[in-house]
Amino acid sequence: MKMTVIVNDRGELVAAQQGSDSLRGQDAGLVAGPGQHLHVIDIPDEVKQHLADPKSFAERIQPLIPRV
Repeated sequence: MKMTVIVNDRGELVAAQQGSDSLRGQDAGLVAGPGQHLHVIDIPDEVKQHLADPKSFAERIQPLIPRV
């Protein structure tokens, strides 16, 4: 599964949005603000089960987010 994530300058998760499965793409999307960075990352199956717990999810996707 692909997700769009936004992190701040310290690499902390600000927002995440699951990618769309439709052929037309997402109807609305995230926009990074000043001092933020947007990334599209692949989420492994073992991380998907943590979507309901924001803290646990943020900890598990941290290694997947590119450093800028």
